[in-house]
Amino acid sequence: MFYLAVVLGFRGFYKDSPAVIREKAEELDLPDSIERWCQRVVRSLHLRQGRPDIPGQVIVGGSQAPLQGKNLLLQYSMISLVLLAVAIAIVVLLFKT
Repeated sequence: MFYLAVVLGFRGFYKDSPAVIREKAEELDLPDSIERWCQRVVRSLHLRQGRPDIPGQVIVGGSQAPLQGKNLLLQYSMISLVLLAVAIAIVVLLFKT
């Protein structure tokens, strides 16, 4: 991710003066130029080339309880509709008389 940002133009503290770059590079244990940093990162990316093996057997999660959100939404919606119907009926009866 950082390599992509550098390729797109981000320079971070490497845009500062050479003295500041040396100081910060020593403090952070980084190379003293952006070119050397890129070379280091490219080497590490080459070492990680390739994809990890896909396991032959799919590992299913443990004893995770099923999600209840859909059922709760349905239950609360029904309760709200019943309460709304009762409230409308009460208002109609009060204003009718």
